[in-house]
Amino acid sequence: MRIVFVAFVAAIVAIVSAVGLSPAAAASGVDFDIAPFARRCCVFDRHTSPLEFDYDEARNAGADAQQTADGRYVYGLQWTEERDISEVRFHHKQDPGKFEAQYWFRSWPYQPPHMPSVEDPVDDPWNGKWLTAAIKQDCSAEECRVSFLPLESTENPLANNLPGVNYRRTIKFRLVFSADPGIEGVQVFNGSRVKPVRLRVELGAGETASHLWEGNLEVYNGWLRKVAVWKGSEGDAASQSHFRVTSGRGSKGLIVTVDTAEPGLPGSNDVTVVTLNASDRTFSFALPDVEKGPVYVPANVS
Repeated sequence: MRIVFVAFVAAIVAIVSAVGLSPAAAASGVDFDIAPFARRCCVFDRHTSPLEFDYDEARNAGADAQQTADGRYVYGLQWTEERDISEVRFHHKQDPGKFEAQYWFRSWPYQPPHMPSVEDPVDDPWNGKWLTAAIKQDCSAEECRVSFLPLESTENPLANNLPGVNYRRTIKFRLVFSADPGIEGVQVFNGSRVKPVRLRVELGAGETASHLWEGNLEVYNGWLRKVAVWKGSEGDAASQSHFRVTSGRGSKGLIVTVDTAEPGLPGSNDVTVVTLNASDRTFSFALPDVEKGPVYVPANVS
């Protein structure tokens, strides 16, 4: 069997480097909303789907709260990984009255790092129970803002591992109402901020053979704002929805403008990941890695 060491692969197919802030830098510092990166969930007390998400519920949930069998109304969100939540804002058409904010709990807050340790605990959607958080609700005629009171053991049996924090870490979260509040939109914040960044993606770096790159870009935990050709030639084109670039004629590629997440809490999972979809040359990279220096993506050599 041939062993290929990535660090020594000669045929580099891409190099990614940060080249400064985008012209939209005025958006920098705006609160980063993590709600768009969740799926709807949580009408039921238990997650029974064998898959990570109950995709049927997520597709059928609609935009407002869902009625449960016992007559309550639930608006729930689930993420792929645990997220920190410090404030929830929602617009409503009806008076929401008194309501509860609940988060899925099993292991958080975790014990401080210690030895011996086999693995770090990570919560999942299958194992756990709902805890009702101690909150402060500030509601006007159209909007409610929900913030958390300092964490105590009366709410969470593991609170002594991280006492007094004013956020909650969880993989899923829900608002529970006694009557339909007519929700029109929900935002979730945790101190992360929007950080606009421009990236240079050099395609076919180190290659002399011609290769057609065609596909699109996707952004997780962020928003794609602009895609343009870098050092293009005839036939090259790029937009937010599609690019077509032929490499092998000198350095060329894409300039990509992305609104990224700048985490506000240590250990936050608000990490922006960009995926370049290009058939068998598809690859992804995380923005914190690019900010440390250029990221070289090796050829797929077997």
